Amino acid sequence: VLMTHHEAITTVTFYAGEPPVARLQARVEAVIAANTWLAGRLESGSSAETPLLLWQPRVPEVTACFEESSNDKLSPGSDMATVSAHLRTAVVTKGKDAVDLDEV
Repeated sequence: VLMTHHEAITTVTFYAGEPPVARLQARVEAVIAANTWLAGRLESGSSAETPLLLWQPRVPEVTACFEESSNDKLSPGSDMATVSAHLRTAVVTKGKDAVDLDEV
């Protein structure tokens, strides 16, 4: 429950030229298959003893954990505020704000 107040980790990788999308998706799929909690969702519990639950999909969908985007205004030297402003829709929702949402 303490982690519900911390920001989630969002990563951005920059590529010059054509990115190896199929290879990256396959790697993300292998990682979440080995660690299904990475694709889990926070859900409200049904009692005071279990106020918060972590739901884990049996077979996580890689498409829910991988997003390809292009933005000419960003570069490896961009500061975090600029990256966040331009990729706002791709940033992982903060723990407490993600309870009962179907997103990773």
